[in-house]
Amino acid sequence: MAGTTNPSQQQFKELAELRLEEAKILYEQGFYDGATYICGYSIEFALKAVICKLLDLDTYLAYSDFKVHDIKKLVVLAGIEKKWIIAKADTVFGSYIDLVLDWSESTRYRPKNTATKNNTIKLLNAIANPTQTVPNSYFITPLAPETNPPSIGVLTWIQQNHW
Repeated sequence: MAGTTNPSQQQFKELAELRLEEAKILYEQGFYDGATYICGYSIEFALKAVICKLLDLDTYLAYSDFKVHDIKKLVVLAGIEKKWIIAKADTVFGSYIDLVLDWSESTRYRPKNTATKNNTIKLLNAIANPTQTVPNSYFITPLAPETNPPSIGVLTWIQQNHW
């Protein structure tokens, strides 16, 4: 777009949280395809904020090598691949990372009603704080009271460990 500037680290942080909130609203309204598409950007933007921090940038780089949506590539560019692999060793949190890695911006091209309610909430749970922001009733199989899933999703893990 003409006249736009590349986002700053702070703008990416704000956009990451905003996209997640937008995805939750879309989910609540039954727009599962849109919710799935939008929520993945929360992780993309969070990782781009980490890249800005790592490289001490005022705004994100406009170079083609940095204009990517691929979460795996962004993890590498953010310099957190080893920590990502260690975090992935946790069975439940690792499943959250797997769901996030399955996201692609190409979901925008999927036919209507491709995303199901169950798959959408799984992705939202993986990104959000499942025990805090997504009610237990949203889980496909509601969690037993003694079940202790990770208290944070992938977005919060990035925020707490890398912002």
